[in-house]
Amino acid sequence: MKKILIFLHRDDSHAGGAEEIMYNLSRFWLEHGNQVDVLFFSPVRYGGWDSLNPNLCLYYARGGKFTRMFHLLYWFIVHRNIMYDYSFTSLVFHTSWLGIMRRIGLLKVKKMLARESTSIFNRFSGLKLMRMRLLYYLGYPAVNLLICQTDFMKDSLLSHQSWLMNYMKVCVIPNPISIEKIRKLEQEQIDICNYSPYIVAAGRYIPEKGFDLLIKAFSEFRKIYPHFHLLILGDGTERIKLQQLVENLQIKDFVHLYGFVDNVYPYFRQAEICVVSSRIEGFPNVLLQMMSQNNNVVSTCCAGGIENIKGLYVCETNDEKAILNSILDCYKNDNKECRNFFNEELAKRDIGSFVNNIKLALLEGQNN
Repeated sequence: MKKILIFLHRDDSHAGGAEEIMYNLSRFWLEHGNQVDVLFFSPVRYGGWDSLNPNLCLYYARGGKFTRMFHLLYWFIVHRNIMYDYSFTSLVFHTSWLGIMRRIGLLKVKKMLARESTSIFNRFSGLKLMRMRLLYYLGYPAVNLLICQTDFMKDSLLSHQSWLMNYMKVCVIPNPISIEKIRKLEQEQIDICNYSPYIVAAGRYIPEKGFDLLIKAFSEFRKIYPHFHLLILGDGTERIKLQQLVENLQIKDFVHLYGFVDNVYPYFRQAEICVVSSRIEGFPNVLLQMMSQNNNVVSTCCAGGIENIKGLYVCETNDEKAILNSILDCYKNDNKECRNFFNEELAKRDIGSFVNNIKLALLEGQNN
């Protein structure tokens, strides 16, 4: 039995992205008889992990952001004699924190694994990027294996931080997806007839998601197909701006900032078209979720490798006209043949394959 430590921000297993990947990995390791300890930086409990497995131990940092730092430090001091086989993180802050703990002797782990969540040097600038660089230098020398989601992400990272190759193996392993979990969640029935037919998108309401571009493209789409609605699942800091844009375009009866939903799959399944409109991503897991449910999927080239997925209607980023044209092309065509393409792509991204690729990468790192 392996003992594994996972450190992530919060226990929301339906949040998508890093949280969902970590949840699926934990579930896989637990089902294979391992002990998993999960350390959450946020004290907020969503409850998604509570009943996962008896071999799962959950720890929550307490207090405000500053206080949590001391609580985390105390946790590592108390648990400094525990030997973990693996640790796994998926955000720069978390990776740096565990790396620092390992370097000063408060974390004992045989192999420290980390996953890059986004293309840091393409997404951030200024003071925030300076802080990110500092986190790399402080904690990343303790990492054994660094996983990038795409070749583009790896090339971008190493072009700015080539010294990482002196400390660890840096490899590309595509994001995993749990087909078993999807098959259970997709059975839920929803009543959304008031908005049919509709186009759907999902994610946090932040500029990187490009929902403003999608809304503008949809406004033009409605001039041709006026009976359509647009649903955007999620929430975030840009809600007011998006609402104002919808009102300015006079389409408030047809664009629905639907809020957060526990289960996105039925909404994707019933949509006429699913759209990823992001300006930049590490790799959008929501794209894989859409592909599992719908044959009609449009995506910007917001991450490396998207243009190589057969069956997608792809377009340039940050271009509302390009998004509009791809939506129109997608809607005009019969895309039944895309199902086989999507199933093949998703099968390659099974959780078990992801874990096996990690083991192979660790072996290669030992032999090099």
